[in-house]
Amino acid sequence: MTRTFIALFALATLPACELLDELGGDDGVTATDADGTDDGIDDGLPGMAAGPRGWTQRNHTCSGDGVDAFFFDTNEQSLFVGCASNAEGYGLQFSPDRGETWPELSTEPRGSLGGRVGAVDRGADGLLYVAGQNLNGNDEVVTVDTSVTPWDVRSEYEAGSSISEVQFAGSFAVNSEGIAVVEALNSTQIAVRWSENGSWKDASGWAGGLSYQMQDMQVHNDEFYATGATMNDAPMLFLPPRNGHVEAEGFNMVVVELDAFAQEMKNLDVDAAGNIVVGGIDHGMASGVIYISNSDPRDGYDYTQVWVEDILSGPTWIEGVCRDGDVVAAVGRYANNGDAIALLSEDGGTTWSDLTPEFTTSGVPSLYKCEMLDGGSTIAVAGADGFLAFYGR
Repeated sequence: MTRTFIALFALATLPACELLDELGGDDGVTATDADGTDDGIDDGLPGMAAGPRGWTQRNHTCSGDGVDAFFFDTNEQSLFVGCASNAEGYGLQFSPDRGETWPELSTEPRGSLGGRVGAVDRGADGLLYVAGQNLNGNDEVVTVDTSVTPWDVRSEYEAGSSISEVQFAGSFAVNSEGIAVVEALNSTQIAVRWSENGSWKDASGWAGGLSYQMQDMQVHNDEFYATGATMNDAPMLFLPPRNGHVEAEGFNMVVVELDAFAQEMKNLDVDAAGNIVVGGIDHGMASGVIYISNSDPRDGYDYTQVWVEDILSGPTWIEGVCRDGDVVAAVGRYANNGDAIALLSEDGGTTWSDLTPEFTTSGVPSLYKCEMLDGGSTIAVAGADGFLAFYGR
């Protein structure tokens, strides 16, 4: 394990920026989209240009002090936001144009996306999958056909009374083969569906006969990656078996421990090349932590380990991470006052820039999610109180 001692870039060397109302170029939304439909979701207009350098600040419509779902469709314009762990759920929030507008959703049944939303993913079947609680009545996972108006919402997973079932969905992911996985927000229950029309099965014991609490999950190359563990466990990364996911063998993942000491892992990102970044908190050190894979993601010692206490003063939490090659971003908050943290490394985690002094307004709230867009040229971040921003490198 490599712990990197950080050389923080001097912000005085960065050019000044000012509030920008547009990212530049076509917003990618037309009356009739590239797929011939008028669903408000552009399905692949070419030539989307990265915006100018610095922060563009906008708003999202999921109120409260947290963000759980932050999902861009493949066009990188259509944005879905959800809050599951806030005092209220607020339902699924949708913007067709990177947060410039937030139209009211029209669904059938009416109001069926109004519950708590913890995760969003798009299946190869073209359907949007939304996971959380109290969706479409009492569902934990629903499918949404966004190609029709109103959007057609249908039940996908509804838990019964068994303790082994997922009662409140936290993370969810689906691959192109129709394999889908849903896990519990605050517990270890997990269920898998092996095909689009398959039935859901209990997948407990997925980690070598044990089950841990996942905090985040995603698909890369049709295989499932996740992170988790609580503040009482060693920081864990969950990787697919070397021979992939095989139904006859049951749903299994390989546990990679990133450190010997207890740390809570909150979020991960796997880029197109399979490079991984994981973020969380070392509660004993009162410091956010970031793990960045190098040549072998399966080797827990081959990660660059970054303590945010080496970059910023005060108790810190890392809530969200994202990566595109050597470009790595991490967002979070100061534990004592909730002020925003936004960090950027352009050399694989060796050196870092604090981006918060470049915000164009004061009082930026805690940040929870980030995503790389435009080939890593733009970083999207979402935070509490409806805060949304885009950073152009």
